[in-house]
Amino acid sequence: MSPEVTVILGVHLLHRRIEDRIRDINTDPPLSENERLVLALLEHPRRLGEIARMAEVLPSTISAVAGALEAKGFARRRQDPDDGRAWLLERSDAGDALADDLGQSAARVFRQMTGFGDAEIDELARLLAPDPDPERQDRPARPTA
Repeated sequence: MSPEVTVILGVHLLHRRIEDRIRDINTDPPLSENERLVLALLEHPRRLGEIARMAEVLPSTISAVAGALEAKGFARRRQDPDDGRAWLLERSDAGDALADDLGQSAARVFRQMTGFGDAEIDELARLLAPDPDPERQDRPARPTA
């Protein structure tokens, strides 16, 4: 098996195992996988279309998730100050607290399952950082240093 295929299979299996463990982290009220993802993506207010692109789901999916998060008190919509026609989704104080708790729990699960230290996690994060524009054709090569 090539190193590339080994990496692909390893990342896939690690993702599934971590996802299973994170899914077991209880919240009150319970959150769907998409609700957890959107909370994580809301480090700052974002337009729903931007969230949909980042999550790689349909905008209608994010609209439904946003409504569910609002109903549970974890998010709110507000008008975009730069474009009054557009709306932003942002975390509420309760959403910030829950996202912090979930992030800390996810970090613990990741460290337990991988055994990685800070330097290894920083390097992996650098290598796997999401591309803000995955459709871009003129993608520069990643640095190898």
